[in-house]
Amino acid sequence: MKKENYRFFIETMRRNGTKPTEIYQFLYQAWQDNAPSQATVYRICTGFESGSREAFSDDGRSGRPISVCIAENVNAVNKIIKKDPRVTLRELKDQLGISFGSVHSIVSVNLQLTSMSSRWVPHSLTVEQKQQRVLVAQNWLQIFSGYDAVELPNCLVVIDENYFYHRILGRKMSNRA
Repeated sequence: MKKENYRFFIETMRRNGTKPTEIYQFLYQAWQDNAPSQATVYRICTGFESGSREAFSDDGRSGRPISVCIAENVNAVNKIIKKDPRVTLRELKDQLGISFGSVHSIVSVNLQLTSMSSRWVPHSLTVEQKQQRVLVAQNWLQIFSGYDAVELPNCLVVIDENYFYHRILGRKMSNRA
C-alpha cells in the first residue's frame, strides 16, 4: 500500500469522526505488518487536523540530494582513477569532498571496479584472464596428480588466493624453514 493511499484513508476516517486508535486498529487488522505504525497514524491525523498537512503526497524537502552518485561525480572519480590507478577510496573522498560511502558506491556500482593489488580493475575477467586461469588450473592438476587425497592438503598452502607448494621434509626444524 502506498503512503498516499493510507494517508487518504486516514484523513477520510478522521473526517468521519473515527479516533486515531480505531483507525490504526482497522488498518492493522487489514494489512498487519504492512500497515503504518500507530505513531504514523497519530502524526498524520494531527497534521491534517492542525492544517500543517494538506496534501496526501510527501512534501518537498530541501537540503542535500539523496544521492551524490551523479554523472559529474562518477566522471570525476573515473578521471582520477585513470590518472592514478593506485589511488585509495579515502584519497578520492578527500579530493572530491564527498562521503566515503558515496565514493565506494561510485567505484563499485557505477564504475564496477574492484581493488586488486592496489589497482582498480574491472569486476569481470577478460578472455585472456579466463584462459590464464584455466592454464594454471591444468598445471596444478598435472603437478598434484601423483598425490592421494590425504597427502595433498598437507603439501598446499593458500594465502589470499596465492598458492604455495610445500614439500614435507620429515623433521619439524627443516619444515619451519
